[in-house]
Amino acid sequence: MAIARSAVVAALIGALAVGAAARAGDDWDTDCTTDAGSFPFSAQPVAIAGFLGSIRGCLSSGPLAGADFEDMYVIQIVDPAGFSAQTVAPNSTFNTQLWLFSIDGTGLLANDDVSVGDPLSRLLPMSNDGSGAQVSVPGNYLLAITGFNNDPSSDEGPIFNVPDQTEISGPDGPGGLSPITAWNEFGETGDYLIVLTGCAGVGAPTSVPLMSTPVTAALIGAFVVGGGMLLRRRAIA
Repeated sequence: MAIARSAVVAALIGALAVGAAARAGDDWDTDCTTDAGSFPFSAQPVAIAGFLGSIRGCLSSGPLAGADFEDMYVIQIVDPAGFSAQTVAPNSTFNTQLWLFSIDGTGLLANDDVSVGDPLSRLLPMSNDGSGAQVSVPGNYLLAITGFNNDPSSDEGPIFNVPDQTEISGPDGPGGLSPITAWNEFGETGDYLIVLTGCAGVGAPTSVPLMSTPVTAALIGAFVVGGGMLLRRRAIA
């Protein structure tokens, strides 16, 4: 009995380790050679088939024709409650801003600064500005990054109203009900690393079945094997 239980425990520990590594996700690295585009029609699909752990890229001021002040990506959010996106140091070298849009280009969430004095940015699944905006359903979304103070607008005006730079804002600006059509000015530029949770590439299944995740399959396998060993020992006894 002790040997069988030990086998189950060992299998569970191994399964959790494998699952944690798998859910860390893959890294999407543009090498600053492929422009992700600035608008929904030119956004770069993150074309991986599994969990998405981070996006690396850069914005550049350069000559005007080669300038790149916004990057927009098509990502899949598979776990709305577990969603987060955050620029991290030292790989992010400028004052960042993060923007999440519905796939049709209408605004959803925005953040400038994680906290007072911290120029990096973080999105969570729900706004905290009283707008009630949140990520509520799995699916494809648009994630954009700009430098301060380059903000999105629609034909009706600014999409977000951000009086507090540390808030996670909903689309409460005068243009908040319409899709993005412009960015309002040139922002800061540099390298960036966006760390993500609850996300996958657009090549992944729209919903990841539990049995397809390594941790769940291994856990179930451990219980099946362990349970069989226990039943067999009881039968022999």
